[in-house]
Amino acid sequence: MDASGRRWRAGAAHGRDPQFVRNVELPLGFHWDVSKRSGAKIETPMVVWKVDGHGYINVYADGRVRRGTACNQVWDEKRSESEDEADHRRSRQKF
Repeated sequence: MDASGRRWRAGAAHGRDPQFVRNVELPLGFHWDVSKRSGAKIETPMVVWKVDGHGYINVYADGRVRRGTACNQVWDEKRSESEDEADHRRSRQKF
């Protein structure tokens, strides 16, 4: 269980990408199926996902996320860059 009270259980192994944690290879397809009855927000350095209460998302040991059901990507690095540029343009127009 993590600090937010979420349980992380390994899902059925499916997938072909090898995963390594501290130079130890995990079984092919190893990942966590993440879900929560009331929904969840999953944040990674590059993407933020919103998972509805009846959905799930797969999280791999290297932090890669694979879309499951009833989930939406709500932020990504490219979106942040474009929003930052728009903010810069607006602030330059004020002066």
